[in-house]
Parts: sequence; C-alpha cells; structure tokens
Amino acid sequence: MSINKLFIPFAVTSFFAFLCMNSAASAEAAHEAAHWSYFGENGPANWAKLDKANIVCSSGKKQSPIDLIEKNVNHNKSLPKIDFSYLEVPLKVLNNGHTIQVNYPKGSMVMVGDTKAELLQFHFHTPSEHAFDGKRTAMEVHFVNKKEDGSLLVVGVLMKKGKENKSLAGLFNNFPKKEGPESVVSGEKINPMNFLPKDDEYYTYQGSLTTPGCAEIVSWYVMKDKIEVSSDQIKKFKKLFPMDARPLQALNGRVVEEKD
Repeated sequence: MSINKLFIPFAVTSFFAFLCMNSAASAEAAHEAAHWSYFGENGPANWAKLDKANIVCSSGKKQSPIDLIEKNVNHNKSLPKIDFSYLEVPLKVLNNGHTIQVNYPKGSMVMVGDTKAELLQFHFHTPSEHAFDGKRTAMEVHFVNKKEDGSLLVVGVLMKKGKENKSLAGLFNNFPKKEGPESVVSGEKINPMNFLPKDDEYYTYQGSLTTPGCAEIVSWYVMKDKIEVSSDQIKKFKKLFPMDARPLQALNGRVVEEKD
C-alpha cells in the first residue's frame, strides 16, 4: 500500500497505532495491515473482511460519516464555542496512498468549552465525506485532534468549488505526486487559522474514524460554514485521488446537535 508505510492517517488499524503514528512501532504495525481501498474488492463494503481489527466497520452502531439533515438535528444555543489556536509551521506534506496529509508538531490546540485537544494532523477527502441534507461538496478537510483522555476530536470542514483559496495554494501546488515519505516544501509555511471558516457554528455528534479500523472514538464537530477552493485546486487533488470518501453511514438513533 505505502512505500514506507509511515504516518498512516486517519486510516489506521487500531486506535493505538493512530496515537503512535510518529513512532517506529506504529510504522511497523501499519506495514503489516491489510491493504484497503475505496474501490472494488478491498473497498468499504469489505473493510471488515480484510482484517479482524476492522470488524467494527460493519458491526459498529456509531459509524461516520453521516448525512447531517437539518430537520433532524437538535438546536442547542447553550453548546460551547469552538476556539482554535493553531500555529503557523513549516510545510511538510505526505502522500500516504489514500490522501494528502499534513502532520503537525506539538503546540496547536482546539478548545470546546472545557475540552482541550491537540492537533495531530489534517488531511483531505473528495467528495466531502459528510453531507448536508443529502448533498456532498467537492472536498472536505479533517483536523484530527487528540483529547487529554486519549480520544479524538475531529473538526470537519466542507470545501465547495469557488474562488482560489490562496491560504492553501502553497500546499495544493506542492502535492507529492507519488506515495512516499513526508517531504519538506522549502520556503513554504502553513497555518490552518487562515483557511478555517469565519462562522463558528457547527454540528456535533459521536462517531468513528472514517477509515479502517473504524474505531468509535471520535467526537465530531462539522462546521456549518464552508470554505472555497477553485476548480483548478480541486482538479489537482482529484488527479491524485479521484475518490477517497467512505459512503454515508446510518445514524442508528444518535443525537446530532447544532450550535446556532
């Protein structure tokens, strides 16, 4: 699957492997993982059959992504504000064979009320994994943050076709064309604060990783406001990954709340 099997993203075969993705042990665990994809015999319908560690991909009741249907959500004005404190860092980019990912050093945080979580990495999907009232957009970016209790807080931002996103230009212009180890982009820096939505309203629910092993350890915060990327930027990503989004999953009675 991967040349060096380093830094398997949001797609990991176990929660432990995900949290330790920067370690040699994690790299070795990922190397031994069953190959999975978004198509054919190794696609989402068969993830649970590829490895016993993926069984929750089919048996789980809190799977992601989901369709966020406005009429079915609970409006909650008392939900806490989401505050981002992400730092500017030198741009390092990874093509892991499933997506483009930017791993983050320590120090960037997100706060939701009293809950604090540290940014581990962000990566992209096309089309968007979450849908709003049945409609998916061109892309989605996931900011993967680790809470102090070890579980994950993932912020999803849908990306729609529009004008060029200049804050993402340095990244989109330097996608590694082939799967391989992380590469440093000389002279470029990245700061998610520059391309996060301006509006802080969100949907929140309890869910899972959207890739094997589909562990149900994610507090999802999907921003209601979308960001724009140009058709050219979308094409650059889709040239490498024509489709890397999991099908929508059943809600199974979960409550989705909306921050107004």
